[in-house]
Amino acid sequence: MQTATEQQQTLDYDEVAKVARSIWEREGCPPGHDLEHWLRAEQQLLAAKSKQNAGAQNFAAKLRTSPAAARRSVTGKAS
Repeated sequence: MQTATEQQQTLDYDEVAKVARSIWEREGCPPGHDLEHWLRAEQQLLAAKSKQNAGAQNFAAKLRTSPAAARRSVTGKAS
């Protein structure tokens, strides 16, 4: 069984492959850089996941302290 941290850091193979291919294409399809592109794709996806998880944690913290503040952060309006 995976811990919460391990689950957050699990990446989908197809998602990594898609991003790695995008990097490869952006760089003009150079041969011999597949591992470099794969690792950069993993880094980008993990960073995005980390940022997304931090946002969710901040929202949850706001809910615990003030449901009205959480609503404002989502809607941008006072309730």
